[in-house]
Formats: sequence, structure tokens, C-alpha cells
Amino acid sequence: MTYAPPQQQQGPNPQVAQWFAAVDTDRSGRITASELKKALISSNGKEFSETVCRLMIGMFDGGQGAIDVNGFSQLYAYVNQWIGSFRQYDKNQSGHIDADEFLHALQTMGYRFSKSFAQGIVPR
Repeated sequence: MTYAPPQQQQGPNPQVAQWFAAVDTDRSGRITASELKKALISSNGKEFSETVCRLMIGMFDGGQGAIDVNGFSQLYAYVNQWIGSFRQYDKNQSGHIDADEFLHALQTMGYRFSKSFAQGIVPR
């Protein structure tokens, strides 16, 4: 019997590629922080800052200041992983992590902090 590596998807998910095309308003084939900012709104209806968008792009841009469709696909997957983690710890589905949920998340990750520490951090 021989080992066959898992099949890798060729290119980004078609839905993600479609979203990329909608965000790439100047049709350059790359998304800048300002383009990403225009496309993103948080779950509470607030805009993301351009600084946050620049940091997000910087994780996947190879130092170029903009991402192509593959970088966008990686960013999309990364954000969805964070959303999944958030939902895992938001036990009461409030859309916010309270001190008890935050403390549980830290403990799950192997950190040991007091409840008073978590209560002091969460408001910040």
C-alpha cells in the first residue's frame, strides 16, 4: 500500500474569490487596507479601523501592503478560526466574553490566573 497525500484544493474557494472580487474595487488584483476597511463591519455594526485592517493584511501580504486572492483566502480562514474560538468560549451566546468565560478560555489554554485578574482585564 502506498501513501497518498490528501487532495489539496486548487486555488481559493469560489465563494471567497467572489468576495475578493467585490472588495477589490480598483480591480488591481490586490486588496489594500482601505479597500478591506470599506468591506468590513463588525458584528456590532462598527467599522474596523484602517490600522486593524493594515495589521490583518500584514499577516498575509509578504511585506507588500496588499493581498491577492490567495492571501485573502488565508485571511478569511484565519478570521473564521478566531470566530470559531470566540463562539466556543462565549458560552451564553451573548456576543461578548465575560470574565468567567475569559478565565475559562485562559485555563483551557494552560494559563492559571485568578478570577480577580480576569475581572480586571475584561473591562479593558
